[in-house]
Amino acid sequence: MPRRRPPAESPPPLAAPAPLARWHLADYLVAVAVALAPVFGTGLVLDELPNAAVLWGRAGLAALLLLAALSRPALRRVPLGAWLAFLLLAALSIAVPRAGASLPAVLRGPPLATHYPADFAAGLVELARLGLCCLAALATARARPAAVCSGLGAGAAVVGLRALQEFLPHLRSGELNWRVFAGFANPNQAGCYLLVVLPAAAAAWVRAGGETVAAEWLRRQAVQQPRRKLRWLVAGVVGLAFLALLLTGSRGAQLGLVAGLLACGLTLARAGRPRLAAALVTLTLLGLLVLLISPFGSRLLGGLQQARSNNFRLLTWQGTVDLIAQAPWLGVGAGGWVQAYGGFARGAYTQHAHNGYLQIAAEAGWGALLAHLLLLAGWLRLGWRAALAGDPRRRSAGYGLVAATLGFALHHALDCGWLVTAVPLSLTALAALAAPAVSRETDAPAGRWLVAAAGLLVLLVTGSAARAEAHRAAAQRAIASGALLTARQELQAAVAGLPASGPAWEDLAGLAAASGDPVLAARAYNRAFACRPTSARIAYRRAAFEAARGDLPAALDWSLRSATLSPLHLQGYLQLGELLTQAGRRAEAIAVYQRLDALATSPALSSAAPLTGYTFEPTHGYGLFRLAELYRQAGQAGPACDAYARALPDFEKYLATWREQEGLVASLPAAERQVLLEQQGLRESERQEVNGLVSGIDRAQRELRCAR
Repeated sequence: MPRRRPPAESPPPLAAPAPLARWHLADYLVAVAVALAPVFGTGLVLDELPNAAVLWGRAGLAALLLLAALSRPALRRVPLGAWLAFLLLAALSIAVPRAGASLPAVLRGPPLATHYPADFAAGLVELARLGLCCLAALATARARPAAVCSGLGAGAAVVGLRALQEFLPHLRSGELNWRVFAGFANPNQAGCYLLVVLPAAAAAWVRAGGETVAAEWLRRQAVQQPRRKLRWLVAGVVGLAFLALLLTGSRGAQLGLVAGLLACGLTLARAGRPRLAAALVTLTLLGLLVLLISPFGSRLLGGLQQARSNNFRLLTWQGTVDLIAQAPWLGVGAGGWVQAYGGFARGAYTQHAHNGYLQIAAEAGWGALLAHLLLLAGWLRLGWRAALAGDPRRRSAGYGLVAATLGFALHHALDCGWLVTAVPLSLTALAALAAPAVSRETDAPAGRWLVAAAGLLVLLVTGSAARAEAHRAAAQRAIASGALLTARQELQAAVAGLPASGPAWEDLAGLAAASGDPVLAARAYNRAFACRPTSARIAYRRAAFEAARGDLPAALDWSLRSATLSPLHLQGYLQLGELLTQAGRRAEAIAVYQRLDALATSPALSSAAPLTGYTFEPTHGYGLFRLAELYRQAGQAGPACDAYARALPDFEKYLATWREQEGLVASLPAAERQVLLEQQGLRESERQEVNGLVSGIDRAQRELRCAR
């Protein structure tokens, strides 16, 4: 009888996989905020044009980071001493009213005494921005490293994709030298952001080779070789960000990246990894060589040659140094450089100092610059110590922090990427990755209350400024549609929400003057100038208002202030010369027009004019025409003929520009064509006026028998 086989033993049950580390609410909030930083953390504020979107974006980032900072105890120790010292000194720079520089008058007379802070509302917004960065330090210290890495990588991918999307149409049309903006105000700011996040993305690539939560999750989804595929994904992000950095054409960012990678190689050698250090240095130098001989290197080499002929940055730095000498301890007030710089300018108009160190010293004084340097030095020290630590994940973050901080420090000497919120926020997030862990998760209740109060203050200031800018934008739309009453109500709401907003008061004054309400216009101009006591533009507009209502002495006084506050503003001299002519002071008017002529042909303005964003207005031609008329009235035929002859090319160039721009937009509808032309200062009424002046010059030359 055959034996029955024993039943087969069932295999032992598989061990249940270890549960994945679940993300906390703070992890999600930090990842989203850091990823959205290059979307909502760009742009400058409180300029001539309303830009509420920048402020609303900052408010949204602040809300996310505040919730993250309050939802969980700290996981890592992030030093905040230098941040708080920097914030305190910046606050003092706008909280202490003080006498400013005494600027020499344009005409004979006493010097003009100025007052600081130069722009109180801009200072408040800048303090809120710095507070947002402090919130980022607190929030990222409460998130897992994987969450911070994910946010930085996502931000790099977003900017890289936007850069590629922007460049491809220009590539198809043959514009290989196009510099991408990728959502930032200019390519240099985009390059600075990518310079910071590229090392963070590279650190994430190193982390992706080890056992990570992402790799374990992919394994549980039955993905073959999850770590390898994760590395390929992160490598794609690194490559995309690197390509985007090249497409920005930012010389400072490219040189900063090279310096950062070389510093990272030194750190690797010090950490006992000489082979990897040698490989990194070799690849960096080879990459630099390939860059120089590639199409991307043409701007880098061309920029080195332009430095000899175009001294725009050097002139700006020299003027900023003069400004620092007038207010070395407290500066002109946080956010006030653009308003105070005009009296010390040595070149054409610009919105920042093109050197972050000089701008910080000019706005908040030497103490704030020292705190800023200590902050950068603290990040370098933190990255160096992390690179020598035993934790491999922290080591990779340390290498990235050293490279990003040194690269940023070099770029910081050539531009002002610090003013872009996404840059310091991303640097702070990268520093959190390299910070050491705390022994236990504890937060003092008093500390939480302090963080909550500070975060709410940041939200309040940013939200108030955003609402004021939104009301300004609504007012401009109402003016364009002819609803002047609605525009007035919007502007009154703007100054009620942010009483220190100089632009809102200035807009209200201009609207009241145009609406026939001189009392409100005068009061609004006074408030605007009190908020921005060094603004040449407000003084210029006030002079035009006083002249329109027949108060010639007041108009002359304000026009003199405008020319003194901005000695290189050609339109200011044009206005002053016209008012002096009306007052019968022809000799002084001739001197003013002669100064305008000298400035218009000076190397400082002519070499930098393409960089300033000026429109095509023939200011120089107007000045020469009026000078010729004064010479003619004085019976000086020779100088009059010379001035007429020199004015004519400027007017002809303006008319040629009109014809060229009209040809470019000829296919557009009439309304859209008119808007585009007016944005460049090309108005039909002015073209008719210039045509009349050209005819007048021809008649005057025939009457004076000028040599043609």
